[in-house]
Amino acid sequence: MKRWVTLLVFVCFYANAQQSPLELKLERFVITQVEQEGEMTELRAAAFESRPGDMIEEVLTATNLTDNALAGVTLEIPVPIGSSYIADSASVLESGGETIVAQFSFDNGSSFGFAPLYKTITVVEDGKEVTKEVIVDPSEYTHVRWLLPSFSANAELTAQFRAVVR
Repeated sequence: MKRWVTLLVFVCFYANAQQSPLELKLERFVITQVEQEGEMTELRAAAFESRPGDMIEEVLTATNLTDNALAGVTLEIPVPIGSSYIADSASVLESGGETIVAQFSFDNGSSFGFAPLYKTITVVEDGKEVTKEVIVDPSEYTHVRWLLPSFSANAELTAQFRAVVR
């Protein structure tokens, strides 16, 4: 019985995936800097493993599989657990003649905004609790997303950002 339920769940997910107008592919790369002919250059390798201090790049490739433009598409990538987003590393996208700048979340995707993000904290100053609004350090970002008002027919977009493994 358990096997049939598992098979049924798989078939449902497969059927839903076949009906999706978008194809999404998420890849992770380790970025290393090496010197070649006296110049510093970056090498990208598929990230099967990463260690503290490694710079990683998250790359989401989205393809519109339809012959029609899609409206209101959201591309979202969580910052990998155990890593910190690197400030200003999110790509800027062009879609439907518009420039799309990434939005960020520091609360596990509950809310998003454009950088810099702000949060309210309570501190003690001169023996009194004071509420302050402070800038969220980009290393605290948990998610990155791009809101596409229009995604052209049969188009492909690549959204990416970098993080460092803690």
